[in-house]
Amino acid sequence: MLAIGGEQAYVLAAGAYLAYGWYSYIGLYRVAAEWQLEHFGSYSGKLTIIVPLLVLLIPGAVLAKLFGVQDQLRSVGSGAGSPGTLALVGVAALAVAAGRYAYSKSTAKVDIESIDLSKGDTPRSAHVVITGIARTDYILEFERKIAGTTTLDRYIPLTAAAWRRGEPLVFS
Repeated sequence: MLAIGGEQAYVLAAGAYLAYGWYSYIGLYRVAAEWQLEHFGSYSGKLTIIVPLLVLLIPGAVLAKLFGVQDQLRSVGSGAGSPGTLALVGVAALAVAAGRYAYSKSTAKVDIESIDLSKGDTPRSAHVVITGIARTDYILEFERKIAGTTTLDRYIPLTAAAWRRGEPLVFS
């Protein structure tokens, strides 16, 4: 029978948590993805898995190294394993706290306001639903090459119904 130690169980739990986060777009996975979207305009699935996994695994590895958890877990039968067990409980508590924080951030209520361009409304928040006419004849395309990957960004202007050719267009 295969025996799983404390470290292996922790790694499996962290991996299972991130797999579930990827599947349901919640928790640390969602926080990492939305941070990338906010700062870079897109996100990498691989990076969105790797960074939260490191965030969960590094504290466990550091604590295991500091407290010699592997040696102490081997000597659990002799009664000397309580500091290692305490370290594992601490790491598990840290993982639970990080998960709860990420879950609360990913499920936070976002207020979305509606903007109608024909009324001259201006948005008061970062989350809006815009009503207007897409002017596909004025599409702007920007090609970016980063680390061998080419990304094509397209911008389609939305205007009020009363907009006429020759009037200014604002891309933001």
